[in-house]
Amino acid sequence: MFARALPLFALARTQAGLLEQPLAVLDAEESRGRALPGTARVLCCTPAARALGVRPGHTGHQARAIAPELALRGLARDALASARGALVDAAAGVGRFLEPEPEGVWVAVGDLSRLHASEGGIANALGQAARKVGLRCSVAIARGKRIARLAARHRLGATVIPEGREAEFLARLPLEALALSDALRADLLRFGVRTLAGLAALPSHAVGLRLGEECAAAVRLCRGEDDEALVPRPLPLRFEESHAFDWEVPQVEPLLFALKALCGALVGRLECRALAVGGLVLGLRLAEGVTDERVLELRAPTRDVPSLVKFLRASLDAAPPLGAVVGLRLGALPGMLRPAQLGLFDPPGPAPDKLALTLTRLVALVGDDRVGTAVAPDSHRPHAVAVAAFDPPRGAPAEDPSAPPTLALHVFRPPRAARVTLSDGRLTRVDAGPIAGRVVACGGPWRASGAWWGDPFDHEGYDVELEDGGLYLVVYDTVKAQWQLDGVYE
Repeated sequence: MFARALPLFALARTQAGLLEQPLAVLDAEESRGRALPGTARVLCCTPAARALGVRPGHTGHQARAIAPELALRGLARDALASARGALVDAAAGVGRFLEPEPEGVWVAVGDLSRLHASEGGIANALGQAARKVGLRCSVAIARGKRIARLAARHRLGATVIPEGREAEFLARLPLEALALSDALRADLLRFGVRTLAGLAALPSHAVGLRLGEECAAAVRLCRGEDDEALVPRPLPLRFEESHAFDWEVPQVEPLLFALKALCGALVGRLECRALAVGGLVLGLRLAEGVTDERVLELRAPTRDVPSLVKFLRASLDAAPPLGAVVGLRLGALPGMLRPAQLGLFDPPGPAPDKLALTLTRLVALVGDDRVGTAVAPDSHRPHAVAVAAFDPPRGAPAEDPSAPPTLALHVFRPPRAARVTLSDGRLTRVDAGPIAGRVVACGGPWRASGAWWGDPFDHEGYDVELEDGGLYLVVYDTVKAQWQLDGVYE
């Protein structure tokens, strides 16, 4: 896979409508507050710029003289790195064994024949995967890496070179297709070699003695001899997108438009790898030169872009940046969507992706600390509760029909103030608003104390049965020196 006009598409991936404008990207690095040098040359340009006469190789001054309305942009290093990562992610969605390079990626297609009807289908799948992440690629399938590189660089779309016909395909390419040193190219042109067919006709041993090993290797390549092996490399799980503003942005609202584009680009990359967004790392580059970085954890992985934007907005509204923003960097912490395996006799549960989407929307609406599952923390404090990530059970809990019935305590929050009558140190009557009556039976006290170093508690609990037949938990709080009704057994 060879990414065409990668510096241009690196900018266009997160900036809508950029490809429709007359725009050219120069080979000088873009820096805010510094003008691009007019002597820098055009690397690539949009179709609208080509229609005005701008071509790669023109200097900035020449391009502006040809088209005064032309917009010039420099190389955006961060956006270029993100685009290269997106290309690798797209290829990873089709093949397993990859070897990235600066302007493309090699994919071993030998084990993909069972998934696609033909090699042409594999090439089309790779091209479609690249378009999903906002890139345009030429795909070539050949026996060797160098032959595939030549075909992808000089043929648009998808190209399949049948095995044994490599020399026939290369013979039609001009000499400029090969990356040769200037001295060797000048010698070959002096000998009248203009095409790869003419180069293949030269005796490799003789030209090696006369012009060096570089020329001998080029002759062997033009004859279809390519033994360069593909070396797969481990793929990093790093998903990051960035955006640089042309001006300072002091409000939160304009940031959301750029963040929406960044979220869409990240979701597209993660989807190629069968992953979802499990968390976000937002970096705000301020005009003062400092970076405001914040880590946002999601309750459940999701791929819903509007929910992610709402989540980011809630964070920015709660803690606005302390200055004008000149750049954004958004990273995604990868996560796996929760798989669903239905049982034969269990009722169907919610779809994992819809459940994750609902949880993400709830977090963005009410806050991260108010969505989840109530769990008992590791604490001796009575009725202590904490909120953990929501994770519904995979199956119905097993029931033991021989187990005796149990009582559950319905805790009152907050506890109800009570007035207790004592006789010889025993509880005889409890009055707590509508719950009042004579104590028929009493058990206790059950004492619990702790946390003397912070928020201390010291409780004496009594299980009482009132004359109406109800079972209640009455507590004396020694810290507050008061009685209270904590709950009812049901």
